[in-house]
This record gives sequence, C-alpha cells and structure tokens, in this order.
Amino acid sequence: MNLRTVIVAGVALVDSLTASLQQTVMHAAYTGYDSYGAATYAAPVTRYAIVEMMTLLYRNQQGEEVLQRAVVLFPRSVAVDSRDKITLQDGTTGPILDVRGVGDPGTGDTYYTEVSLGSNI
Repeated sequence: MNLRTVIVAGVALVDSLTASLQQTVMHAAYTGYDSYGAATYAAPVTRYAIVEMMTLLYRNQQGEEVLQRAVVLFPRSVAVDSRDKITLQDGTTGPILDVRGVGDPGTGDTYYTEVSLGSNI
C-alpha cells in the first residue's frame, strides 16, 4: 500500500463520516464574459460540502484585507476556479478568496478542495 492509497482512503473515510454534516451548495463554473462585459457561468451543479461559517479578516493576493465569511470544504476532488460562483444553502454567496487542496501528483487532481468565501457586502 502506497501513500497515495492511504490518503485516498482517508479522504473517502472523512467524506463518509461527515455525510450527515455536509450541506448542499450550488457551484456554477465561470465560462467567460458576455457582450456587455458581465461574467457568465455554466448551469449550477449541486455539491455536498462541509461549510464552516466564520467572520474574520483575510489578506488577499493584492495585500488588501477583506472579510472572509465561510470555508467550504469538499472532501473529494472538485475543480474550482477563483472566478466560479458558490452559493450556500441559505442563498448567500460572495467572492472566492482562495482555493486550496493537496494535489495528487499522479492525476493532477486534488484529494480534497477547500474554498475560502468572502463577503458580498
């Protein structure tokens, strides 16, 4: 048994053990811009995730402090771009501040995906 097999099994175990804690979120992938310059998105997909609500200051890549409202953890590989749109179960959304995960060097996917969601206020 190699390390990859252990990690994949561990993430699958976390996914199954937290199933009752996971909420449905809507994930709409960014597709580009329309003729008016507004962002366009693919049809939203329902996904299950562990959602941790929080309010704290987050320093973005430009060095600005912004308000982080939630961390959305997908205990599986989900391709998320920082331009995508994530809508929480209560209907709130906000800009994606950061996307993290541990990469699988064999496939290029991640073992899990963690998204920091900002405030749209």
